[in-house]
Amino acid sequence: MGKEWGKLPRGISIRDNASGQRMQLAFTYKGVKCREQLIIPITKANIKYGANLLGEMQNKIERKTFNYAEYFPNSSKLKLFGIQIDKSKRVIDYLDEYQMACLKRGLSPSTIEGYRKLKLSVKDLHEIAVVDLTPATLKAYVTGSGNAPKTLRNKFSYLRSALAEAVTEGLVPLNPIDTIKLSNYVSKDNKVQLSGTHNDIDPFTPNEIQAIYDHCRPSELNLIRFVFNTGMRPSEWSALKWSDIDFINQEVHVTTAIVHNQVKGTKTSAGRRSIPLNIIALYALQEQKAFTFLHNDFVFMKMQTRVQLPKKELNRVDPDSFRKHQWSRVLKASGVRYRYPYQMRHTYATMHISSGENIWKIAKWLGHASPEMLFRHYGSFIEEFEQKDTAGTREGNINK
Repeated sequence: MGKEWGKLPRGISIRDNASGQRMQLAFTYKGVKCREQLIIPITKANIKYGANLLGEMQNKIERKTFNYAEYFPNSSKLKLFGIQIDKSKRVIDYLDEYQMACLKRGLSPSTIEGYRKLKLSVKDLHEIAVVDLTPATLKAYVTGSGNAPKTLRNKFSYLRSALAEAVTEGLVPLNPIDTIKLSNYVSKDNKVQLSGTHNDIDPFTPNEIQAIYDHCRPSELNLIRFVFNTGMRPSEWSALKWSDIDFINQEVHVTTAIVHNQVKGTKTSAGRRSIPLNIIALYALQEQKAFTFLHNDFVFMKMQTRVQLPKKELNRVDPDSFRKHQWSRVLKASGVRYRYPYQMRHTYATMHISSGENIWKIAKWLGHASPEMLFRHYGSFIEEFEQKDTAGTREGNINK
């Protein structure tokens, strides 16, 4: 047994049983000779891991800080040592504890709200006892979720953080989330090419933009014209106030954002910026004055006449609601192929790139610290423009 693995470290052996080979650790605790198995694949790397784990355990035993249940929560020897474990704790119990811990740590309200939504998003796992959260259970959840890879990664990252406490308490030897490799069951995000550029950039053409304008209601038209011509992020334009508009110098100052209904700073420090207002953006703002200017608050407000807003809700156009209702309706009415509203920002960027604008200026207007992000997102558009520009220069030289 174990001959194919060569000489094994002291205290490590390989045992055969009905379910296959298992790595066994031998040690002495409180004068009792103990044999415990690790339910992990037998590989050279895992044998080294087992040896390191055994050394860690022996050090703790010597210092009298060893918690048997922390390493082997399902061991039959727990009763011998008088150790009791509550194996009924569910996933939701640890999620609730994690949420409370985040509140005590003073995390930002938007982060707390994000965690609350993540907790709701994994409700199918809430009632499962953590000891029953097996790789097979998680695999079934992943394959049946219908979620995009990025969404699943966000959920699993959150679950991993919350369930780490189950390991600390000795309920499970390993974090259940670490027992499954997401990449084995979900396809990769196809938004980034091997060159590092994104291929989810799908800007609108001038004809499509005009068709969208032609099918907007007045308040929708002002917002959509403004975003197409400033490239602001949804979290930024929804937080925009009239005091941020400089009509004299014809620019908008971006200083805040709204995430999960919480006002905060911009996404990055470079996000605090000024964007020049072209004639279309200025016209959109002048037209919007008739709707919200006298309120001296958000530029793009909900026009509530009879319905009272919930106490904590900000009186502004919510990007999610805008996308689901106004934006979807406008694109359907105009006959334009659906793309999500963020493509207005991509359209702003690609139009300036195509017009030959200085890329440092474009990066600044978009809220990037340097053009690096431009090349990452819009590399193919920049390359296409440079090729056209070079070809035009050559043609001009030939004509001379």
